[in-house]
Amino acid sequence: NYDYIYGSLIQIDKDQKSIQVELTSVTNTENKTIQAIEYDTLILALGSQSNDFNTPGVREHCYFLDSLHEAKQIHDKIYMSYIDMKQNFIDINSGYNVAIIGAGATGVELIFELATLKKIMSETIFHELKNFKINFTLIDSAERILAALSAKVSNEVVDQLQAIGINILTNCKVSSVDSESIYFDDGREIKADLKIWTAGIKAPPILEKLTDFEKDNLHRLKVYATLQ
Repeated sequence: NYDYIYGSLIQIDKDQKSIQVELTSVTNTENKTIQAIEYDTLILALGSQSNDFNTPGVREHCYFLDSLHEAKQIHDKIYMSYIDMKQNFIDINSGYNVAIIGAGATGVELIFELATLKKIMSETIFHELKNFKINFTLIDSAERILAALSAKVSNEVVDQLQAIGINILTNCKVSSVDSESIYFDDGREIKADLKIWTAGIKAPPILEKLTDFEKDNLHRLKVYATLQ
């Protein structure tokens, strides 16, 4: 017993207890209109988006994982690269370097899945991958991966990742990225053909426009322990 509205939040009027939503035609995306919707109780569940901290080159040369569309972009990039390896457009002797910047839960899970995918594909449709060196590197500026969890959990995950051949670089703060490499603030650099940024999050842009709400420096809404 609910109504579904396909649109984007534009504004919230707390005094009038209403929201404004921009609706876009699904047959003509140039056709838009604004609809006001009244509420008794409003629940905001807008999620977050990647925060590149204005690091030079990240927005231009890294993939992100904020949406289904971006996840598909990563999938397609990997799949097409494997096809190029199979057809010798990528030199089998040069190797292929995958780097994930950000070793929180998202980065750790993603690099494990990518390494597992490579193994599965090398046993099925891309047998050539068995002879091709693909390097997976997980990077974080903190002293250990999964810094929000206990040291015990972090150490156990490190053991599992290293057991499947994943390189782990901690205490490495990325200073910039270009099409070929990742650069660190201590002067080091590593080559990376595929670069995925999972190093931080911030509130979605709409929250910046909500002037009647108290927010932190990342524009996240401040709430009580009850999330109100």
